[in-house]
Amino acid sequence: QHAGLNKEFATQVYQTFWNLFPTARLWSDNLMKLLDINAYKIEGEGKLESWYQGITGRKFFFKNYPEKISDFCSDNRIYTPKGFKYSEGMNYQVQSFCTADIHMIAIGNLFRRALKYRDKFLIINTVHDSVLIDCKLAFREECAIIIKQAMESVVCSLKEKFDIDFDLPLKVEVKAGSSWGTLEKYQEEEFKKVAQNVINKYKNALNKLSKR
Repeated sequence: QHAGLNKEFATQVYQTFWNLFPTARLWSDNLMKLLDINAYKIEGEGKLESWYQGITGRKFFFKNYPEKISDFCSDNRIYTPKGFKYSEGMNYQVQSFCTADIHMIAIGNLFRRALKYRDKFLIINTVHDSVLIDCKLAFREECAIIIKQAMESVVCSLKEKFDIDFDLPLKVEVKAGSSWGTLEKYQEEEFKKVAQNVINKYKNALNKLSKR
């Protein structure tokens, strides 16, 4: 209604999406059926509550919308037959795994690595899925490699902590600059050069030590 579309056209767009992604449709239907199966009454509220558990063990609880129970809502996957909202049920499962689990594990991995280099760089803040770091200019190349390696190791952490085989590549983009407006992205080829520069730097340092 807010978009100025009629119900027939909106329904067509909605159904076309699910027809294009049948596996996502099966996953969402099974997840929402679980909410209806797990539903129980809330004393004194006249509503139902339900829950499911994510793959990392996190539990999510939902209340239903009894006033939204209708054939149209259930047929078009807006609300389940017992009134649980599709967008809530699906979003919490996906968003929590991405932002509350994967991202925070990556931040934890980086934080533990960063403790060894507090004289060279510091984690200042996080903004959504970005991390702001204050780094000494002379250590910029080493810092870029540490950030990328630490945060991309989240795939190994998921296997180690939760036995999750996560086969989707999780790439970390690193930008550097003196301010937000001057940030420039490190390209993949640059990382290879940076890595080689760091290796050469430490080789030279070791050679100097061995000659003493």
